[in-house]
Amino acid sequence: MKSLNARLCAAIIVTLSTTTAVADTASKGPLACDFSGEESTFITVNLSNSDIDGAVLRFPKGYEDFAPERNNKREGISMRVFNDTFASYPDDQLLTKEGKSKSLAGIHDKLSILISTHIPLSKMLEYQLEPEQIRRLPNEKKNLHGLIPMETKRPWMGRDLFVGLHPDNSISDVIRCSKEENATSPQCGHHLEINSYDLKIGYSRTQLHRWQELGQGVGRLLECFTIEQPTQREEN
Repeated sequence: MKSLNARLCAAIIVTLSTTTAVADTASKGPLACDFSGEESTFITVNLSNSDIDGAVLRFPKGYEDFAPERNNKREGISMRVFNDTFASYPDDQLLTKEGKSKSLAGIHDKLSILISTHIPLSKMLEYQLEPEQIRRLPNEKKNLHGLIPMETKRPWMGRDLFVGLHPDNSISDVIRCSKEENATSPQCGHHLEINSYDLKIGYSRTQLHRWQELGQGVGRLLECFTIEQPTQREEN
C-alpha cells in the first residue's frame, strides 16, 4: 500500500453511536470485518487536515485504548489488539488467569496501534543515521528477517534500529527496539505509513520476525474500519 505522504489528524471529530455489528456469516474474525463478537457501541472518528479531505473510521469501542491529547486537544487514535487474531484486547486481559499464565511464560500477545501525526519516515532516519548511511541503505544486506540492521548515531538511547525498504528502495518501515541486554522484556516501536495513515505499532521484540505480517494485519484492520478513504486535495 502506498502512502500519499500527507499528515492526518490535524482535526479530529469523534462521535459515539450504539448499534449492533452485522456479522457476515461467511466471514470469521476481525480481519474479515466481522465484529459480531465485539462491544456493540461504535466510535466514529473523522481525521482531516489542510491537505487531506478527512478519512472517516468507525470501529467497536472496545478497540480504543486511550485518546492521545496535546494542549487539551485529541490528536490521534490509540488501539490495542491481540497480535494473532487482531480482535480487541480487553483492559483486564493481563489480570485474567490466562493472561497471568502467558505473562509468566514470557508470551506477549498484545499489539498496540497508534494512528496519529508522526515525523515522516525519512525525517526519522535523518535523526537516527548519518547522511552517508542513508545513501547506502539500498546497498545494505537485509540480514535480519528481511530488515536492514543499522548502527544508529545515537547509541546512548539504548535501542537497535532496523529499516525496511519497498521494492523501489524507498523507505517502508522504521523499527526501533530496546536492546535485549538492557531490558527484561524488550519492546519494539514500528513506524510505517499505510495509505494516508501514519502508524506506530508496538509489540514485544520476540515478535520482530513477524514485522511484515503485523504491519499487513494492521493495514487490513484499518480497511475494515475505514468508511471513507482520505483523499489529497488538489492544489489551486
